[in-house]
Amino acid sequence: VDVVISFCHKAAAVHGQVNCLTEILFESAFERAKSLDDLPKEERKGCLFGVPVSLKDSIDVKGVASSVGIFKWINEKRSENCKIVDNLIAAGAIPF
Repeated sequence: VDVVISFCHKAAAVHGQVNCLTEILFESAFERAKSLDDLPKEERKGCLFGVPVSLKDSIDVKGVASSVGIFKWINEKRSENCKIVDNLIAAGAIPF
C-alpha cells in the first residue's frame, strides 16, 4: 500500500505540471494493494508482485474509458481487460 500511495502522489504531482493522466485508477490500485498486502507470505507470488504499473490510454482496462485517441470513444468504458493487463495482474502488478 505504501508503494502505491507513493506512486499515486508522484503521478498526481506530475499531472499537475504537464496534464499527463487521462484515467485515474488510484482507488482500485489502493484496493488491489490492500488485498495483496493481506495475502499470507506463501501466496505472494509473481515476478511483478506489488509493483505499480501505469498504463497508456490505448491499453484496455475493464470499466475504464479507453479512447485510443479517437474522439467518439472518449467516454466508452471497456467491458474487459486486454490480454496485457490480464498478464500484468497475473504477475502481481497493480495498475494505477
